[in-house]
Amino acid sequence: MRSRHLTESLALSDRAVWRASVSSGTPEWLARWEELKETKKVYASTAFSVIDDLRPGQAAFRRLLIGAEIDQKEKSLREDNPLFDAALRADEVSSEDVSRSLGGGQVMVEYYRYTAPLAATPAVVTPRYGAFVLVGAPAMSVTAVDLGEAEPIDAAVDSIRTAMRDTVTQLEEVRALSPDAATSAALWRESMAHPGAMSETRVAQAAATLRRAVWDPLVKHLGTPTRVYVAPDGPLALVPFEVLAERGPAGWHYLIEETELVTLASARDLGRLSLAASTPSTGAPVLVGNPRFDATRSQLAAAVLSSRVEQSPVGLGTGSPAPTVMGSAGPFEPLEATASLLRSVAGWFPASYGRPVKLSGTGAAEEAVARVARPRVLQFLTHGGYRTAIDAPALPPELRSFLALSGANTAWQAAPAVAYRVGEQILPEDAPAVARLSPAERAAARVETPLADGLLTAYEVSGMDLTGTELVNLTACETGVGDVTVDGVVGLRQSFLFAGARSVTASVWPVPLTETLRQMRGFYRGWLAPGGDRPALTRYAAFRAAQLEALKYARRVYKRGHPFFWAGTVYVGDPGDLPVQPLPQ
Repeated sequence: MRSRHLTESLALSDRAVWRASVSSGTPEWLARWEELKETKKVYASTAFSVIDDLRPGQAAFRRLLIGAEIDQKEKSLREDNPLFDAALRADEVSSEDVSRSLGGGQVMVEYYRYTAPLAATPAVVTPRYGAFVLVGAPAMSVTAVDLGEAEPIDAAVDSIRTAMRDTVTQLEEVRALSPDAATSAALWRESMAHPGAMSETRVAQAAATLRRAVWDPLVKHLGTPTRVYVAPDGPLALVPFEVLAERGPAGWHYLIEETELVTLASARDLGRLSLAASTPSTGAPVLVGNPRFDATRSQLAAAVLSSRVEQSPVGLGTGSPAPTVMGSAGPFEPLEATASLLRSVAGWFPASYGRPVKLSGTGAAEEAVARVARPRVLQFLTHGGYRTAIDAPALPPELRSFLALSGANTAWQAAPAVAYRVGEQILPEDAPAVARLSPAERAAARVETPLADGLLTAYEVSGMDLTGTELVNLTACETGVGDVTVDGVVGLRQSFLFAGARSVTASVWPVPLTETLRQMRGFYRGWLAPGGDRPALTRYAAFRAAQLEALKYARRVYKRGHPFFWAGTVYVGDPGDLPVQPLPQ
């Protein structure tokens, strides 16, 4: 199956390829690599050809010729670069591999945004969307469905995201200004003709438009699935499919209530994850939360230097983050409310996971996090952020998404930070033991170290080693967004997957703290702490159960199922129950 929008056939092993073969490739080899990617774009677009004068037989012959050209170019690249050949051989995934990964009642839907000539004016090209629908055994079929021009689909996505941003903005103003009852009622007004700025109806109407455009045309090809794997493309990747809405007699109804929806970066990820589903990492879980954003540089230096001496129980890699020159995007407010969840989560892991390691307060420094290697679970409870190309045009996409860690409000300066070695301890300059030192003793005890800026960017994440990590849970705002490029959404979510994580949870819009912490609590309890009448659940099943409970809670408490309260966090990757397939020889 030569699928995956744009560059998947080569991006399926990005981590290995870029670190090994690309770093060793000659300029001439890299030029051929780019040429191959362009040829694959052309091949994928032929599945949705709308050129009137290209009859079915001619279209099939054209695909055959382009496919042969791809095979020849890839063969040449592999022959001239043994590292590239080895990386692809380890990650080769076929449509049969994907099909074998689909259980009974499961379907794979992969969306594709492409350009094609207009039928009336072939000289003019326009963006369009299509979808591949892959049904597993016993049917084993792949169907290509053209979904039409991209403009109305992208507009529906933008309407959903605008409605969510307005909800967040209005909530902040309501909290700050405490408007009268009439104004508040107008903001929440659930009128189909004139919905309020914070209403569920405003979001759901846009989500219903999107559903009619990208989901309803596929229904006849899906059957009655118990699970649908969804690989979105372009702006579609910025909206959770769980919110696709439909108006019923009882009000708004969402797609999450109909079937399981597991998001993937591509269809090939399903086969790749099954082929790699051997033993998980044996590293202890790492919990990063409640960072001390206002930590002084000396306090950070002491924490960073101490962690290098103590060598925490976590597996440590050799990664060392470099300053990203983003500076502080704060000021970031403290997150003391996350401390209780951090303590609770630490107690929920079974003994087989090992004793969790907590990096909190000053210890949640960027240097400490970047050195973590192969934990079984990596949990973040902090602020996240994303700067658009308009906000930061000089920065590449991989530097615009970040997690805020200790010192994010204070750390970045070009000069080294200073701490002091007193006995066997490394202490900050405000420690009482340091204050008692004489000037000569202070000079002798002085230790310097450079500091990162406290913002862990997507670029820095991609350099981590998370091979075998079952889950990276990003409980922070806007950790699932990024720049929409030909290689997908460049941001934290993609970078954690490229670093080796099998699954990632991340947010696609600012999420409410109280509701999100309640939802994460339910997720971890369902996954890690079954008991009584609660059966053990897979990671995704526990995540979905927590989302459905959050939706139910919103309807009961807020009298509306507004997606703001339950749908902002998405689950991407291995659901936790994929069949294990033997690696190709």
